[in-house]
Amino acid sequence: MDAEGNWHVGGKVLDERMRGFLLQNLEFDAELVRYRVRYPMETHNETRYLHHESPPLRVRALHFDPGGCSVGLNDGSREPLRPETLRLDAQERLFCAVRAEGLPAWFSDGSRFSLLDRAEETLDGRVLHLPGHPAPHPLCLDASWPGADHLPK
Repeated sequence: MDAEGNWHVGGKVLDERMRGFLLQNLEFDAELVRYRVRYPMETHNETRYLHHESPPLRVRALHFDPGGCSVGLNDGSREPLRPETLRLDAQERLFCAVRAEGLPAWFSDGSRFSLLDRAEETLDGRVLHLPGHPAPHPLCLDASWPGADHLPK
């Protein structure tokens, strides 16, 4: 997987349908500290390890309601946003932790702009005002959180 999120097998770029299948079968092997795709074959489960230049999971959509905010991921799933995991790196790329494993997901431009539109500059840095959360959440520049080891440098 390249830095822009394109998946390749050999020299061929995979289409949306194939990427969707791989993303739905994406796992993280904590022992090997690598992503893998595991899917059933007729006689056994096939496992392929992913070489990636950016996190394979992307936040494609944000959903705001009075009770909170949720993220729509490129694997077709939707889950609550965990504001305490939001991180903004030096290149202004926005990440959050997703799935039970706390894997990093990179915000697409549209979802990043939608979220940063709710940011306010304070003396202590940027903070976000999110529905369902009484206090604003700081946008941290550090990457010291579960899953940060899997972020691009």
